[in-house]
Formats: sequence, C-alpha cells, structure tokens
Amino acid sequence: MKWSLVLQFLALGANATPLTGGALSCQDIEIPVSVSAQNKNLPLTLGLDTLKDTGALNRLVAGLTSSLVHGTYTIHARYCEPTEQVASRRDTLQVLVHGITYTLDYWSGDLPPGTSAGQDEYSWIKYAANQGYPTLSIDRLCNGASSRPNGLVFCQLPLQAEVIHAIVEAARNGTLPEAKQSFDRIICVGHSYGSLVANGHSTQYPDDVDAYIFTGYSDVLTQGEAGVAVLSLFLPAAVVSPTEFGGLLLDPTYLLSSSKNGTKSVEFYGDYDAEFVQYDLDHRGTVTLGEVATGTLGQIPAPHFKGAVFVLNGNEDGIFCEDGPVQALATVPGNCSKGYSSGVASHYPAASKFGYYNTANTGHCLNIHLTAQESFKHAHNFLSEAGF
Repeated sequence: MKWSLVLQFLALGANATPLTGGALSCQDIEIPVSVSAQNKNLPLTLGLDTLKDTGALNRLVAGLTSSLVHGTYTIHARYCEPTEQVASRRDTLQVLVHGITYTLDYWSGDLPPGTSAGQDEYSWIKYAANQGYPTLSIDRLCNGASSRPNGLVFCQLPLQAEVIHAIVEAARNGTLPEAKQSFDRIICVGHSYGSLVANGHSTQYPDDVDAYIFTGYSDVLTQGEAGVAVLSLFLPAAVVSPTEFGGLLLDPTYLLSSSKNGTKSVEFYGDYDAEFVQYDLDHRGTVTLGEVATGTLGQIPAPHFKGAVFVLNGNEDGIFCEDGPVQALATVPGNCSKGYSSGVASHYPAASKFGYYNTANTGHCLNIHLTAQESFKHAHNFLSEAGF
C-alpha cells in the first residue's frame, strides 16, 4: 500500500465531503431503444492513416453530406438508488455518459484491488447517492455491453445523441427498467466523448434535460485530439486483444489503444495512483472510426438550452485544454484555467446558471485521480446552488 498516496488523499479533507451513507443498491439493466439520426456519409475507405492528421479529418467531415440511419439497439446500463433520502432529489435522475476507451464502470470507481484509496473514493455514483440522487450510468451505443453496429456507418455522434434522447424519454415516462418510477428532472453528466455527445444532445433537444455537467470538456477539441489519436497508437481491436474483441474481426473500424505510455500521457497528470495506469490499459474499451471522425459535432452552440450548465475539468487536461496539436503531441500539460472551461459559457448564452471548476494537479480522466472527491464536491455544490 502506498501510504504517501493515502496521505495525499487525506490532505484533500478541506476540499472534499467525507463519505457517508449506506451500501449502494444497484441493478444492471438492458434498455431497448429504436433511434434514427442524420449521420455523416463517411467514406468507406476511411482508415487508421486518417488519425495522423485530425485537422484534415475534421475538414473532410465538415464537408460531407448526411444520410438517415436507424436501428433498434440494446443499451446496457446500471441503475443505482440513493443511499440518503433527500425528498427534493428523489425524482431527479443523473444520467452518466462515459468517454472513449471506457464503459459505465468509469462512474463506479472501477479500479484494481489493493490501490491506495478505496473504490468509493473514485465513485461518482457513490458520491451522488450520498447526496440523495439516483443515477443511471450507461454503456454508450457501440461500447461496453451495449449493441455494436458497424463502427463507421452507425457509431457516430448524432446517433449516440439520439440514444440519450430515447433514454431521457423513458426516464420521464416511467418506462426505465428497474427504476419503478418516472423522473421530473434530469441531469445529464458526461465525460470527454460523453460530454461531446451531451452537447450534441443539447443542440437537438434543448428541452430534454434540466442541467448538463460537462467533465473533461471544452470547445477546442481540435487543439488536443492529435495527441489522443497518435499517442494512443490505435489499432483494430480484434488484433490488439483477440481474446476479448475477436468477435469484431469483421469490423476493423473498432479500435483499441496499444500504448501504455500514450494512454498515460493523455489521461493522467499529477495526483494519481501509478497502479491505475497498467490497469487502465488492461481494461480499456474500444473507440470506433465513426466516433473519432464526428467528435467535433459535439462542440456546437446550443442557444436554446435554458437549464443549468457546469464544466468540470482536471486543470492539466491535455486533450481539451491544450494550446495546440504540437503541444499535445509533445505531451505538454494543458491549462484549463486559461479560459478553456469558462469559455464554454459562450455556447450556452441562455443558460439559467453557468459555472466551472478546474481541479488542480489533475489530468483528463479526473474521476480516477486522487483529487476525485474534490471534483465531485464542486459539481454537486453547483447543483445545489442551481436548485437541485
């Protein structure tokens, strides 16, 4: 056990709410959705070589036409009850949307046995439950245990945003499996690509949810995405891990990171447990070419959204708070305090309340840093201030 890291975590006591509440009560569920969207007509020849120049890729995608795609899918999710009963929050659901190379376990504090901090310290779900919120974390379409249609044609941001809309409708209508209730208020929480999907959802359905929390997010993805695309050394998932992803052999557009050092450089900074790095690589999830190609469609102004918006970043985020692709490729730490987090406000001019917080000594995947409780506290303080 790394007692120095334990002491670092305990030093956060002034900034973090102590863990309270009983044991979590959660149920893994399957949510059927039938959705359609205007996806981009990505060329079938799009390949791994396109990741070497993300600027050119984004320009290509911007000039493409779109076509209607549709399908019926199964979304794997985890519904958790609150551990503390707060009457004003019992009918408020947090919908949690993970980023690329992760699954819904990102929100549960998924970590290797024997790490210096316990699982609850990294669990957004546990923190929210202790504050009285029920949560629904999902495996995004094309990820985890959810349906995996063609990774180029279907696994694009517009269709994933439609999945969020379908899930929100089910939550409000009382048809969400295991929840056994309808929800009056919805808070959509995203991380990284999950935040991009949430932004895309907000532009299409500005009245769907009551608040967005964007974590690992800004409106300048193009400045840092080269680092992710190149340093992670993405290869076809079936080639990198045939035991786990051999079923994707016929769809080489499903990719997997093959570089431990590359993963570390784009996801971690400052106060984190070193044991996480190898564990993170060993348990990495997939990303598709369709997701990569359409990522910037999740950085569009949403002038009609009138709810609350909060941006939460690890201050040294090297993806969304990077000064440019050269710095990203050189693994220069980002600096979200240079206006990257606060700048999101310009995309939400009608928001009833806007706020942001940059957690110091923290990288892109802030939930799995030793500063996680500090991050969770500021997000939930904002929700309280906004009337939730």
